[in-house]
This record gives sequence, structure tokens and C-alpha cells, in this order.
Amino acid sequence: MASAFTILLVEDDSTVRDYVVQLLREKAIAALVAADGMAALQLLAAHHVDVLFTDIVMPGMSGLDLAKEAKRLRPAIRILFSTGWPGKSVDHGALRLGPVLLKPWREGELLHELRRLGWSG
Repeated sequence: MASAFTILLVEDDSTVRDYVVQLLREKAIAALVAADGMAALQLLAAHHVDVLFTDIVMPGMSGLDLAKEAKRLRPAIRILFSTGWPGKSVDHGALRLGPVLLKPWREGELLHELRRLGWSG
């Protein structure tokens, strides 16, 4: 049996995190959730993940550093970033790893990017 399409959501803002989890559940997308990069790496080590959807600017490990480590651990993982600070994503090369959704993004934008990254919903 094929595994479900699974997203690892990493977001330090609990309001945004809760909103995205609710949206993903409504679309029947399996979601693992972490509030920071270190917790995300633990989940990544223990679970199948298709897409890492991470905020870029977070305390501790940035989303960009997390994405680089995720790619090192799981070369086939796809990356989707979210940020309210677009200059930081361009300046630090996030666009080389995956698309960037600018906050406040809309539901349709997220679903469009997920389809581009392999979700068949």
C-alpha cells in the first residue's frame, strides 16, 4: 500500500500552525507538525515526508538551515517555504531549494504549490 502524501509543517507561530493543520486536514493531507527546526528533524528521522513546509524566519534553526539539513538526510524531499520577510528568502538562497509563499498567503496559493510538488488532490 502506498503511503499517504505527508507534509511536515514547521511554524513557530501557533496561530498560523493551527490554521495550516486545519486546512490540510480538510483536504485529507497527512500532516506532521513541529514548532521548531530541532523537533522537525526528529520527525523527519522517524517518518516518511513528501514535503517540508517551513517558515523561514524562526528562532533557533532557520527554515533555510532546516531545509538544507532535510535535503541532506532525505535528498528526494520537496521543500516549500513560507515567510513574511521576502528579502531574507531571496538573500539567503531559499529559492534554490523550493518555492516561497509570501505571508499572508491564501489557501489557493498553498494548494497550487502542493499540487506542483506532487499532491494529487
